[in-house]
Amino acid sequence: MKNMKLLITLIIAVAMLFVSACSSSNAGNEGESKSESSASGGNVYSKIQDKGVIEVGSTPSGPPFTFLNTKTNEIDGFMVDIVKSVGEELDLDVNINSVQWASLIPSMDAEKLDMVAAAMAITEERKKVLDFSEPVYTYGESIITLKDNDDINSFEDLEGFKVGVQEASIYYTGVQEHPELETQTYKTHQDMAKELQNGRIDAFFADYPVFKEMVKELPDLKDKVKIIKPEDPRWVAEIALALPKGEKEFQEDVNKKVAEMKESGELEELIKKWGLD
Repeated sequence: MKNMKLLITLIIAVAMLFVSACSSSNAGNEGESKSESSASGGNVYSKIQDKGVIEVGSTPSGPPFTFLNTKTNEIDGFMVDIVKSVGEELDLDVNINSVQWASLIPSMDAEKLDMVAAAMAITEERKKVLDFSEPVYTYGESIITLKDNDDINSFEDLEGFKVGVQEASIYYTGVQEHPELETQTYKTHQDMAKELQNGRIDAFFADYPVFKEMVKELPDLKDKVKIIKPEDPRWVAEIALALPKGEKEFQEDVNKKVAEMKESGELEELIKKWGLD
């Protein structure tokens, strides 16, 4: 009889342990699911607000949008003014990081940056990995060649010549649809300008506002090149602030400030300040 009672007691104890283990396992899975849901997006803005700082990536070689101001040794420009105004509106400090153009999107992907403020155009390809604010400026491409080159005066004239494009730019993407063009990829406008003068390329695509500003600092270059602006540009760049994918509240708050800047005339004043009008 004692043995029977002992056996029943052991059976009950094992059953209770089994129920407890299953309960713990289910609770763990539920917690993991919540964690995964939290990690799926929407928490970057909260982290930014907790830190009180927006980490912004800007290039040092894209005047007047972003450039290294040699007097202050800091990144300056049209997009920097915009993001600082946005930060003030959101009651957040803005830390501008000098980042090379090709590293901007990878740095966002690695969560080293919270935003990009540069001459970055909205494209369908970029929208797969980033969200954007409303556009703050729009322009088309230009073709740069030597002044004494009478053979190149339009896009149609480029076939048969060596053409430079900046990596990760809208022109780099655009020329993929034109296999008739012989292209070479470079990191910056400055690199392409040197290659043009050295005769390694015959022309290159450039952001007109950037190149126009650049030649002001290089008078020798200004005398050697001509800038061709197509009346009907193939690639129209809508410049905007780039944001982490899926951060809807962040995007809405940024867009609210951009809309206020447009309505108040603040954006137009910045366009005039940086010679973009």
